[in-house]
Amino acid sequence: MLGAQTILEKTRAELYLEEVGRLYPQFSLAVERMLARRGKDLPLWPNWCLLPMPGWYAAVCNASGCRKLPPEKLKDVYWLAALGTWNYTKGLWRFGAALQHALLATPHLESMPSELFLRLPEWSLYVETRGMYWQGFKLHGFWAHLNWELSEERRELRLLLDSEQGMLPLALFLGNWTVKEAAQRALAERLHLYAKAGVQWNWEAFLKMDFSEEVLPLLTLLAYICSASPEIEYFEKPGGAAELSRPWLLEGEQKLPCAPVVRMRILGNSLGCELHERKKTAGGKWFLPNAAGKACCWLPPQTQP
Repeated sequence: MLGAQTILEKTRAELYLEEVGRLYPQFSLAVERMLARRGKDLPLWPNWCLLPMPGWYAAVCNASGCRKLPPEKLKDVYWLAALGTWNYTKGLWRFGAALQHALLATPHLESMPSELFLRLPEWSLYVETRGMYWQGFKLHGFWAHLNWELSEERRELRLLLDSEQGMLPLALFLGNWTVKEAAQRALAERLHLYAKAGVQWNWEAFLKMDFSEEVLPLLTLLAYICSASPEIEYFEKPGGAAELSRPWLLEGEQKLPCAPVVRMRILGNSLGCELHERKKTAGGKWFLPNAAGKACCWLPPQTQP
């Protein structure tokens, strides 16, 4: 765990939020206006989605003074959706080293635990990924948020990766299918949208965009956060359990307050120590509580047989 003075320093997530705020200083006002129209002259979307992607697209269009964005501006929509949503919660989630190692050492989920991801504890959260890499580049963390595609009534898990390579947006369609199919469906949709925007892709480039295998460790970490009883404590109050919050309801809200400060949550410190002791006496295999005698193969509750 970092020293108490470190939390006073600005995190990478805060610095990116400030950068987005300089580019789009009025995005909070745009969000409030669209939320006030929710269920009136705008569709009524689920509460687990703060604002669907078309809303963020409109916010970038308004700030840019255009009705249709040029291809190079599309990335701003993905960035603003993740960071603009995170502005209202500012949750930063850090895994204890032992628990992170244990989760990443278990077999990864092949099927999308779609209903589980609808339990994201915040509209958008930033998960640190210490010691992890994406396509050979150091991965500092990622934002995760949910999107409701209005025209298709489609549920999506959206990720924005914070890597040394730069900011990389990913989408996974939530449904009764494998992670690979979830990624393929999202990539096919992106190709379709890029084609409409005049961006040309060939099939070889499409194949190289398959990220299903590399995203599995990230989904494993996210699934633990969404599970029924993750071990969480606040950075400011070590040893004291933190409640697993849920996105609040939007009905009747016209003004939405932004989170005043970043709240860091530490995951699995005590559990990590227990795992370390079990590993030393179990021939190098990881074990989890309530799984005595079985090698660690952690699954979120909704996916257990």
